Amino acid sequence: MQLEMGFNTPDEVGILSGRPWHPHFEVDGELLDLTRRKVPLDFSPSDHLIRILAGRGFTNTSDIENFFYPSLDQLHDPFLLLEMDRAVERMMKAIAAGEKVAVHGDFDVDGITGCALLCETLEAARVGGSRVQLEPGFIPDRANDGYGVAERMVKEWASRGVTLLVTVDTGAAAGREIDIAGSLGMDVIVLDHHIFEDRPNAVALVNPRREGATYPNDELCGVAVAFKFAQALQQNDPTCLPENFLETVLDLVALGLVADQMAIVGENRILVKKGLERFNDRSRIRVGLAALLAVAGLDRGFPVTTSDFAYQLAPRINACGRIGRVMSALELLLTKSESTARELAGVPDHEPRKQPERRR
Repeated sequence: MQLEMGFNTPDEVGILSGRPWHPHFEVDGELLDLTRRKVPLDFSPSDHLIRILAGRGFTNTSDIENFFYPSLDQLHDPFLLLEMDRAVERMMKAIAAGEKVAVHGDFDVDGITGCALLCETLEAARVGGSRVQLEPGFIPDRANDGYGVAERMVKEWASRGVTLLVTVDTGAAAGREIDIAGSLGMDVIVLDHHIFEDRPNAVALVNPRREGATYPNDELCGVAVAFKFAQALQQNDPTCLPENFLETVLDLVALGLVADQMAIVGENRILVKKGLERFNDRSRIRVGLAALLAVAGLDRGFPVTTSDFAYQLAPRINACGRIGRVMSALELLLTKSESTARELAGVPDHEPRKQPERRR
């Protein structure tokens, strides 16, 4: 059985993503019939749905079941990422010894959500009753710090006795700053997804796009790599993080994946779907994101979607980095205080609530 697809010309690509669009394809009838019999739904799906599934390669039972019923159990082994074992070993040592640790993010949504995720991970992590002494998470100011790892903070952290720095969504190209950190007695773990030429002298560099990478998903963004790091910590020692910890940070992962325009397929689709479930459960959504939904007018009872991420929430978070208030975005994601969250998000105290218009 053959799958025949008609491809577009090379110039027909997404304006922002650069990925080709393939709207026209043909699937032979025998493959369609085979696919239909394997769809695990209690109703008869349309021919159009079957054609899309088959056209995207979902033709065996397990793939189709995973598509309709995604779960975290389907995620790839985080230790398939090169140097993840080194990163976990160094962090477990830091937790057990109660070392001072700093987290450095970046000023876009991916870097901010990644920094927030790592801060929550390291706050929660325990080894034999010990925990790290965590410095406040840091997001660079694009006007004062420029791009990449901020040298001034490396020196400041060293003066405070920090012995381990973790960078997320940045660091792969920060050879000079990481050398400075090493000269000041600080180890560095890099969790990044950007292309680099020369490997910096970090104790571990976890990057799904690095040369020689064999990880099944090279479309992880920074916060997703940070999530895989947290997953690896828990897989290495199931008691080092609370049992359901990974589920509590999926909202951050989903927001970062969509904002950074990663392909929402396979593992990324699982992470985004589970993150959306947290967004749409008002009993589980973090107060900062609930406040952001309110100021965006998305708290009216309708389901939050990836389009809302891309066009309503992400631009608001990104704007903080452009107006010199990037640390406010990080605080918004980390705060447990509803009043602080509303203040940071800019929700008016006495804003009249508009009722959703009735459809006619």
